[in-house]
Amino acid sequence: MIFVVGAVEQHGPALPTSVDVLLPMAIAERVAKQIDGVVSPCANYGYQSLLRAGGGSFFPGSLGLRGTVVISMVTGTMTQSIQQGWRRIVVLDWHLDNVPFVFEGVDEALRATGDIPGLNIVKIDNPNGLGVAVQPGLLHLLFGLDFHGWFVEHAAIWETSAMLGAFPIKVQTEKIVDGRLPEPMDYEYCLHRFTVLLLAVFSGKQLKPVAKRVNVS
Repeated sequence: MIFVVGAVEQHGPALPTSVDVLLPMAIAERVAKQIDGVVSPCANYGYQSLLRAGGGSFFPGSLGLRGTVVISMVTGTMTQSIQQGWRRIVVLDWHLDNVPFVFEGVDEALRATGDIPGLNIVKIDNPNGLGVAVQPGLLHLLFGLDFHGWFVEHAAIWETSAMLGAFPIKVQTEKIVDGRLPEPMDYEYCLHRFTVLLLAVFSGKQLKPVAKRVNVS
């Protein structure tokens, strides 16, 4: 069984918010046909978009869940799937911000069901697990020497090309722009009370709740 975990997240002006659902489901269905497998209905909603990876949850249309909810969802669906007899399961996670929560959910399901002979669960993350970054020469073929990391590639060449190949009708090509960040971000934005608490701990001062850059590299 192939279980897809996606997300509802902005992907720029040219792509729909359902990119993280459409692409992995298309891949899963194609693979399932080749191996006579089964594709479970997709978990459409994932963890909230982070600024560095997907622009943040402030964009209209980016709808995310708390990490605890994602963990519970994966734990529940995986536990029941195992209890119903599934022994070969692929978890295809297309949303990079989901990664730790989906892994935790799978781990909790394995703990809940115990040591079952023949049970194999493989977790694949987008895009590295799909071979784009591990096949010799492929990364260079796609980007040349102009690759600055997968965070910068969000809604850019890779995802736009994949959507044009799989779902061209859903791409508003007239809205594609040739632009880039001046430089990749090596930090996240932490807002309001969390920022105040974090900075107050290090400075020992009472601070106003304003947005600050917090280096996390």
